[in-house]
Amino acid sequence: MKEYNNILAPRGDPHKKFLNEMLSYAKILLKAHKDKAINQKLNEIFTSGIELRLLTKEEYIDRLKEKVRKGYYLCLFDPLKPTTIEEIEANKDILWEA
Repeated sequence: MKEYNNILAPRGDPHKKFLNEMLSYAKILLKAHKDKAINQKLNEIFTSGIELRLLTKEEYIDRLKEKVRKGYYLCLFDPLKPTTIEEIEANKDILWEA
């Protein structure tokens, strides 16, 4: 079993740090506020380093065009035919509202 675990996770358990942080945090909380505080702490841990902001219509369309330029196989209108930059430009409003 140890050999199998070493193959799967050669650097040890990737969740160990997270579990230790959460256990030590949960032990110091008052009982009445545990659920709310634990959920808040989980949210902080999972979203640390992640910037979240909404795209504007132009940014969204530009990102789709950039993906097509890079060679991504996007099928936005027809499941068998890849979408072109011209189709994206012609159907901006439809794509934005979808």
